[in-house]
Amino acid sequence: SQGSDRFEIITFKNAFHGRTMATISASNQEKMHKSFLPLLEGFKYVDFDDLEGAKAAVGPKTAAFLVEPIQGEGGVRPASDAFMQGLRALADEHGIMLILDEVQCGVARSGTLYAYEQYGIIPDIMATAKGLGGGFPVGACLATEEAARGMVVGTHGSTYGGNPFAMAACQAVWDVVANEEFLAQVRSTGEKLRSTLEQFIGNYPDLFTGVRGKGLMLGVMMTHETRAFVAHLRDNHGLLLVAAGDNTFRVLPPLNIGDAEIQTFMEKLSAGAASYQMPQAA
Repeated sequence: SQGSDRFEIITFKNAFHGRTMATISASNQEKMHKSFLPLLEGFKYVDFDDLEGAKAAVGPKTAAFLVEPIQGEGGVRPASDAFMQGLRALADEHGIMLILDEVQCGVARSGTLYAYEQYGIIPDIMATAKGLGGGFPVGACLATEEAARGMVVGTHGSTYGGNPFAMAACQAVWDVVANEEFLAQVRSTGEKLRSTLEQFIGNYPDLFTGVRGKGLMLGVMMTHETRAFVAHLRDNHGLLLVAAGDNTFRVLPPLNIGDAEIQTFMEKLSAGAASYQMPQAA
């Protein structure tokens, strides 16, 4: 069939795609590769948000681009509109697939049901999980009819795939989040939280440099590596945040938080910033 000799997937630096052999190989992070060598072949790594780099990497063996519309582990870095639309155009031009990993940014987290909607594009294949089950472990791979034509009966199986309990959990989540009222609430809460954070970080220019993200997937950028600060907030102020790459920590609250939770969060963050001793440079 056409394209059967194409096997290379172009992925992007500082991505996180998972912990299987293939998804470890898809990420260019050496800390993930350690103890799992040799890796699978067939991946090329390009700088995130670098459309020219992606264009230059396409060759006769290229089958697909694999990208997070918003890098989570990499530092809550949203791709630019030009990059996502450019990848879609490149994929169409060369007859290759655009695969989106929306495991972290999907299921309303970014303020739309899936982040790709905010870029005005449609992927060929998309991975979704995490929020999909509202805490119940479940994942799904969605594909267009064209992209899925190779997945005939017998090509793929999964011991727990489609089990009724997981499907019921997904349906319960979908009943709540897959409507415009809920999504509008996520967007307005996200804007409120973001503007509150932006005002706050102005008080600590020696600690923080900015806020980025979409919806309730926000990242606060720091002047130095974040893990000590995240540990300080957890151990001394009872506040749970997640460290990420690029000197950023993630703020990923439940999608149904209200003003009271935002106020409590900001009080703890403020107290934590005030009591934090920045590590001395070696």
